[in-house]
Amino acid sequence: MSEAHANTATLDLREAGDDRARAGREGDELRRVVGLAYRAEEGPPRVILKAAGPLAEQVLAARDPWRGPRVVRNEALLQSLYRLPLDSSIGPELFYVVAAILAHVFAVDAARKEPQK
Repeated sequence: MSEAHANTATLDLREAGDDRARAGREGDELRRVVGLAYRAEEGPPRVILKAAGPLAEQVLAARDPWRGPRVVRNEALLQSLYRLPLDSSIGPELFYVVAAILAHVFAVDAARKEPQK
């Protein structure tokens, strides 16, 4: 696994909620994704990817579920991050939420690397 993947998380969700609840409704929101990268020496996590609609679907379909960025579903955080420009760092108001998510992602990655007993 490359260092970039080890320190990257993608946030994904369908903003309007469950697909079954949305079925048949007009004005459905498109799927959106935001990618974050974090390297301690570069400061706070930064937005490195934003996509919506078919492009978001392609981004999610193209990632390797075992080696690619982890996908986290969090509607409120996605909405906040999607407003940020590409290559911008997250602000202090999002730091603790993103830090908790990245800590979980890194713990899952570390557990996957450990040999099975």
